[in-house]
Order: sequence, then structure tokens, then C-alpha cells
Amino acid sequence: MNYLKEILASKKKEITSCRSWMNNNSESNGAEYTVKKVLRNQFDLKLSSKKRKNTGLIKNIKSG
Repeated sequence: MNYLKEILASKKKEITSCRSWMNNNSESNGAEYTVKKVLRNQFDLKLSSKKRKNTGLIKNIKSG
């Protein structure tokens, strides 16, 4: 059990250091980061609208 906890702790440190590196980098490459963020948001919106359409179809089929 302790072995698993150690692995999880090390992975958590890796993720945290990766995030801090990304944050530090994003400040120096402000424009590039903003573009990536906007593109990611647009992609997320497309995904969520597709999900909404799909759930609507499923509801119609079940009720009809």
C-alpha cells in the first residue's frame, strides 16, 4: 500500500511541475497561448453542442 502511495505522490509532483512549466511558458508566449486557448474553447463548444444534439435525438427516440 505504501508503495502505491509513493507512486501516486511522484506522479502528482510530475503533473504539478508540468502545469507550472506550462504556466510559466504561457506568460512568455502570451499570444501563442491565447490562440491555443481560444482554439481549445471553440473545440470544447463544438463537442458540447454535438453532445446536446445527440442527447436530444436519443430523448426523441425513447419518447416516440
